[in-house]
Amino acid sequence: MLPAGFTLNPERVKPWGTGNAVLVAKDHVNTPFAVINADDYYGHNSFNIIAGYLNSVSGKKGALSMVGFKAGNTLSESGTVSRGVCTTDNQGYLVGVEEHHKIKREPDGNIIGENGSGVLVNIPENCFVSMNMWGFTPDIFEEGNSLFYEFISKKGNEIGSEFYIPYVVNRLLENGYAKCRVLETPDSWFGVTYKEDRESVSKTILGLVSNGTYPSPLF
Repeated sequence: MLPAGFTLNPERVKPWGTGNAVLVAKDHVNTPFAVINADDYYGHNSFNIIAGYLNSVSGKKGALSMVGFKAGNTLSESGTVSRGVCTTDNQGYLVGVEEHHKIKREPDGNIIGENGSGVLVNIPENCFVSMNMWGFTPDIFEEGNSLFYEFISKKGNEIGSEFYIPYVVNRLLENGYAKCRVLETPDSWFGVTYKEDRESVSKTILGLVSNGTYPSPLF
């Protein structure tokens, strides 16, 4: 996966990032596909929504998609979180994703966080954030590989550099190759960001089993 002639920094021990993780599947995937974080709960509606869209773009190129969660549905009661805050056009396509950090709900109910420049900003309750639930067409492998080689040539010797999915998406939108449909989900995200989250996550999962959303045992 590394460019010919590239010498790996011997001090590097971490993977190349989520964008590279997608690229290593190129010899095994030839249809539209979804990418998720393995340790997050997205909700069954979210999977149905993205599956339907992926079926509709079979055979097309540059037809990206992202399940957009409302910011207020992705917070942790145990501490701050980082989220990719999305901007969209009036047709529901993604314009860009900007990583925000230290996001939390204030006692007055407002959501705040630091933008990419470190400036504290208000984040609208219903604005879309990316939880890394993406839909891609197979041409992402060729286009993404070109971007990865470009990334390696510039930052390959930095031991902490990472090639993230949002970077790939933003670049493909900027150069006009692709469009990314934002698919709204009614579901709430949850996951164990902090160890204190474990109890509430366990209770939520048990509730989903009790109401018949999921079977017991799950597998």
